[in-house]
Amino acid sequence: MTVFAIYEEQYVMGDVNADGSVNTSDAVQILKASANMLTLNSTSALAADVNHDGNVNTSDAVVILKYAAGMITNF
Repeated sequence: MTVFAIYEEQYVMGDVNADGSVNTSDAVQILKASANMLTLNSTSALAADVNHDGNVNTSDAVVILKYAAGMITNF
């Protein structure tokens, strides 16, 4: 018998760098991607679009900064 596993990457909304927490480092990753200094892989791009507008840009970084500061509690 041959068994094939199907693996699907999981992501946490806002955790762009996949370190297990949503913090200012994630916002920096988004800012770098917005300035074309960094290319996000598909999983990171899904996690980065916290405002759900279909684009990863500085607006997403602002939302993550608000989350990290405790100004909002979810995305």
